Amino acid sequence: MSAQTITIVGQGKVGLSLADAIQQKSPASVSGPIPARAARFEIDSEVVIIATRDDMVVETSRKVIESATERLEMIVQVAGSIAPSALAARHGVSVLTLHPMQTISSPSADSFRDIYWMCSSDDPSAIDWAGKFVADLGGLGLLVLEEPNLPLYHAMTVFSSNFITLLMSGVEEIAVSMKLEPETVKQALKTLAETALQNALQNPANSVLTGPFIRKDFLTIRKHQNALSALDPKLKCIYDAFFGYAVKKKPDAKRKE
Repeated sequence: MSAQTITIVGQGKVGLSLADAIQQKSPASVSGPIPARAARFEIDSEVVIIATRDDMVVETSRKVIESATERLEMIVQVAGSIAPSALAARHGVSVLTLHPMQTISSPSADSFRDIYWMCSSDDPSAIDWAGKFVADLGGLGLLVLEEPNLPLYHAMTVFSSNFITLLMSGVEEIAVSMKLEPETVKQALKTLAETALQNALQNPANSVLTGPFIRKDFLTIRKHQNALSALDPKLKCIYDAFFGYAVKKKPDAKRKE
């Protein structure tokens, strides 16, 4: 698989970041990103990377197949929950899911440096290509998964990124209710939050859980639940869900008190 030329389809943050990163760091030449909503594409490259909204990936792959020249060797898509087999097929064209394990809030060529990617394909040569591509962009390596695991994998990435962001949104709401500036409160909580995250990343998470859940301090927990219920029942639901999950976890023998 030569991959001397790559076309990016999709002009969102990921597509723009990929185009810049390939241009700056990869030996391949890149064209695009081209708009996914174009009625028809004009594609003459070995590899096409689809970086659109998830609900546009399959249809975009059909348009790629219809418009690409015989040079096309592989279609890559970057949505973590979509299996490569969902893409439109053409004899001799490999399909690959290649998902950056990164949150991209604004376009940047450096978004893919020092990160892992997930990849899935039935074609070993496509996975080999993915490893070289990731290395060119400064990535650390690949997690190779079978197709049935992709929805669960993507849910895992939501746990590790979106859920953290939403928890901070809850912190902001609580701060405002106490007539405190959210920015000030988050700065005050910065060391606590960063230490907790670092501990969980460096150890079995269950072994470093602290606070009323692990102490089974039900009096304090009830105070929390009552206060949250009065402020926003949805915040109490989040709290209760975490509490229920903590209760069913078995204590870790290596727990740090």
